[in-house]
Amino acid sequence: MVTDQTRCSAVQNITLTLVQDGSKVSGAYTCAYGNQNCRGMQEAGTISEGTLKGNQLELVIMTPDRSTCRFSGLLKHESGKGSYYCKGGSQLDERGSWRIHRKE
Repeated sequence: MVTDQTRCSAVQNITLTLVQDGSKVSGAYTCAYGNQNCRGMQEAGTISEGTLKGNQLELVIMTPDRSTCRFSGLLKHESGKGSYYCKGGSQLDERGSWRIHRKE
C-alpha cells in the first residue's frame, strides 16, 4: 500500500553512513533524486536505532518531519538487499525494497 500512487516504482539515490560498535549501528541517511523526489522531500535523517547481527541488518531512520523508516535485510560481502517501510504518524506511507553496495 502506498498512500500516494504516483510513488509506485519511485527510485531514490540513498547514502547511508554507517558506524558499527559491536552489534549496534548508528549513522546518517541522505536521499537524492533518482527518478522522483525523495519521499516527503525529506533529504536527510539519522539512524535512531540500528543493529547488525551476523549478516542481518536492521535500521530505524528518523527524518526531520518525524517520519520513521524501517529497513531490514541481509548484507553479503560488499553489498546487501532487503525491504523497508515508512510511516508518518500511525499511517503507512510507503514500502518497498532496497539494494546497497559499499562505496569506496
